[in-house]
Amino acid sequence: MAGCARFSPLIAAATVLAVAACDRGDSWPGDDLGTNNAPDAGLVFEPAEGPPPLGAVGYCGNQLIQTRDDTANLYFVIDASGSMTERLPGSEHSRFDSVRLAIADVLTAVGHRVRFGAAVFPGGPGCTPGVEVFPTRSGDPASFGATGTIGPVLADLLNELILQPPGSGTPLSATLQALTQELLRLEGAVSVVIATDGHPNCNPDARCEIDTCYYNMLGESLPDGRNCDDSLNCCDPDLVVEEYAFSGPTQCVDGPATIGAVQALATAGVRTYVLGLPDSFAFEPLLNALAIAGGTGRGGDQEYYPIDNATTLSERLREIGADVAVTCELALESAPPDPEMVNVYLDREILAADPENGWVFAGEADLELRGDACARLERGEVLNVQVVAGCPTEIR
Repeated sequence: MAGCARFSPLIAAATVLAVAACDRGDSWPGDDLGTNNAPDAGLVFEPAEGPPPLGAVGYCGNQLIQTRDDTANLYFVIDASGSMTERLPGSEHSRFDSVRLAIADVLTAVGHRVRFGAAVFPGGPGCTPGVEVFPTRSGDPASFGATGTIGPVLADLLNELILQPPGSGTPLSATLQALTQELLRLEGAVSVVIATDGHPNCNPDARCEIDTCYYNMLGESLPDGRNCDDSLNCCDPDLVVEEYAFSGPTQCVDGPATIGAVQALATAGVRTYVLGLPDSFAFEPLLNALAIAGGTGRGGDQEYYPIDNATTLSERLREIGADVAVTCELALESAPPDPEMVNVYLDREILAADPENGWVFAGEADLELRGDACARLERGEVLNVQVVAGCPTEIR
């Protein structure tokens, strides 16, 4: 959690409740706040030397027809607080690296259909607001996605993220506020994906009661021995320790300001998706509120995307990637020379032409996926749609 100071060593050692992400270095003044996150050679990505030929993808016909560019922006805001060093169930990697690998997976498939960028929070020691680490750029050419190959742009993003060592607090509201102008300058639709494993904190202007003071929620103790219980609000502004970033109001669950930042983005047309990794489930009402404010609520008890293991992380990010980058209505750059020599592939699986559960021409240079084929796209089961000319159309 972003600044879960270890007032009580026994409690802190036993508690892994993490949205705000307890840094393994979070402690009282004089203790080491640093973390050692040297890049793992197994996680460094080497891009292909050059783009594969568009035709060399193994499809019948081997002539890809490009869709018209109506590129959306997919922007990742990633929690790099201390608890993101914890291992994610189902993975041999940390939560932070698991997010990074899931981003690699989804952008390998749809990166050519979006522009993407990324920021991490915090952007430095303690409660420093997050910073952009990868300015938004167009993805690699479609030939990389068609062959499942990592291109140089995606490799740059992934290798930049590995240089960001998780540690310290979770200043989410300040980070979103700092990023707002940059996000609003982007052309086209903009979608933000927040990946966090705890609650936002670090707001010195926050005010909270005992029930939303994180130290009280943990049952911590102050250095002088006083307990954070029903008789003492340990987030009281009078308890600020100047030498220590995580004291007083900075340990309030920073709900109102964070919801406000997401609402401000939504008002400007920016959607915000929320991925909640372990142990964020303790703050589910807040994560639900953020998803609703961001215009991406899913309905039901969990409006956000709960992540409990590596498989779920990959699946949920695929859903988001499909929602942002893939549409059931495909506008082609030009009409194919022979409409009876066109086929559509969903992740290399040929899709028969069928007005009920396949695809149809909706115009000379427009295709539309129908029925179950469209539903599969919307569920995130398919990430890449390719239109290929050169072989007789398969008809159901």
